Amino acid sequence: MISRWILALCLPTAAIAQRQCTSVQFLAHFSVVFRTVSGREGPPERSCGITTPEGDTIRRVLYDNSGKPYFGYQFRISDADVKQFRVEVLPVKDSTLLSFSKSARPVVVGTNEFIDVTVLEKLRSGARPMGALEWLLTLLGWGAGDPPASSARMTDYLRIVPKGTPWANIPEFKGWAGTAPPGTDLTLDQPRLSTLTGELGRNQEMGVIGREVWLYREGLGRFLFSVSAKPGFHKTALVEGGFLQFSDDQDGKNVLDAYTVSLHSNALPMPGAWMIWVKHERDFRRPAGPWTSEEIKNGMLAIGVER
Repeated sequence: MISRWILALCLPTAAIAQRQCTSVQFLAHFSVVFRTVSGREGPPERSCGITTPEGDTIRRVLYDNSGKPYFGYQFRISDADVKQFRVEVLPVKDSTLLSFSKSARPVVVGTNEFIDVTVLEKLRSGARPMGALEWLLTLLGWGAGDPPASSARMTDYLRIVPKGTPWANIPEFKGWAGTAPPGTDLTLDQPRLSTLTGELGRNQEMGVIGREVWLYREGLGRFLFSVSAKPGFHKTALVEGGFLQFSDDQDGKNVLDAYTVSLHSNALPMPGAWMIWVKHERDFRRPAGPWTSEEIKNGMLAIGVER
């Protein structure tokens, strides 16, 4: 089942090559694989917008051509039945952002289904900026066609699972995150580790590259990452560009902690979104290296390559 909302916007801009932005959003009671495919130009925030979780709501903010936020909407998720979820598209409450004056009807999806929400950006010729924005919200079903040739297209894809579901059990499907080719090297370049509550640590001086790389944080232990399946590893990490997001499903016990690793350069040498394997060694002793005990205690991340 595919449920589709079409959100039509009018802006003076132009369509460029397709861009993809992927993330995992950890909500209060749900986890959402969130992917945006965009025909807009510019850096990630302008081409794909910004996606942030708030309770059981995913907030979307779109940016204009000057890089300023101008429009927002939200996805509110709740239980509908056993292994079914109710999704609503709602206006944002922030009065500084434009939003929809009314909401589409909610849709219900299961764990093996996904939702796609397409934003069409109608293009206007001429250099003179528009005096006002014209907004149209229409709910369409299976018969929805492609956008006009003169429109840029931005599509949000959502797949929802209950919080605590091991990522290894989430079905993959064509067009989303794949599995990197065997033998691909992983890079951790100046990593910064964080959760939804804030930053946990960073290493601003070093980087490592190898088939199996790791980072260590005092109080958390060591996290090892691999592009290939190995004993004790779980396929619970999503990599795209300079971002690595993973859940800590320790020994399949559904202990789900959400982490993000921001990097100075891409984690994998190829573009796209990829699933990789993670192993958490909570009792790993502080590793030796070019860092002091005081630096490690103060939040510096130790990093290395497993031989």
